[in-house]
Amino acid sequence: MLFDTGSGTGFMPSPGQIATSLVAIGRAPGDITHVVFTHGHPDPLRGATDDFEEPFCVNARHLMAEAEHDDWSDPATVDRSGAARQSFAAAASRRLDLLGGAVELFGAGDEPVPGITAVATPGHTPGHMSSRLGGSGGSGGAFVIGDAIGNSHLALARPDRPSPADRDPAQGRDARAALLEELSASGETVAGFHMDAGGIGTLAGDGRAYRCAPA
Repeated sequence: MLFDTGSGTGFMPSPGQIATSLVAIGRAPGDITHVVFTHGHPDPLRGATDDFEEPFCVNARHLMAEAEHDDWSDPATVDRSGAARQSFAAAASRRLDLLGGAVELFGAGDEPVPGITAVATPGHTPGHMSSRLGGSGGSGGAFVIGDAIGNSHLALARPDRPSPADRDPAQGRDARAALLEELSASGETVAGFHMDAGGIGTLAGDGRAYRCAPA
């Protein structure tokens, strides 16, 4: 199972290493049975198809929050995204078109895969969805944040500040603040793709800021 597929090979030179990473753990794209997308930006979605525009994980079920899918499938999203992000909307729409009927939709509170609960964390994108693994929270569980909590030098150091990376900065700030408070209290292992500590660790309060300790 994968949460997101990375950006593929055509976005930036540094990311798009999912194929190499799978080899490193003794897996191949065909071994993946489920892909759960956190949101539709290029870095989590663009790698869903390969250089030949075929599904990268050819045997997988692809799952996305219904609100997120609806937003990126709406032709008006290109205009709403602003000039700097219009390419994001075009890329998302294209990937979803290529995946077609292979995308299954779910909502907050659903279990898109048994044992994994979807948690709505909108703001970064309208339907951004995080996932809780292993019940209702606690030190034995894990929480996939996606981009609801972004890079550490803003999201953790100044959680009160809106982020320009969010489609709705105020909503994103509020979702981030609630998550930081909840996850620092629960002690769950968190996976945040832009955070320090290799993206996997535990959160703790540090005055008015937070820090991520490596798992």
